Amino acid sequence: MQISSIGDLLASYKKRIALYDSKQDGIAHIISEAVGISITSKHCQLERGILTIKGPMALKNELYMRKEHILETLRSNGYTDVIELR
Repeated sequence: MQISSIGDLLASYKKRIALYDSKQDGIAHIISEAVGISITSKHCQLERGILTIKGPMALKNELYMRKEHILETLRSNGYTDVIELR
């Protein structure tokens, strides 16, 4: 009985990770289209409503200058849980 419970637990984590990855891909795609800068999901990390951009300082500076536009675009595309960009 416990082995099936462990299997169910691992399956639920696998689904959560897949959902998180697809969400990051969607966010990166929307940002790329909104500001015309190519970024990938590896540049984005979403945690507790805070979207953290990782990458070169030039990329971060360019995105921070367009912060309000990015947040508005994300909200209009259904990503209402993103409340801050850092």
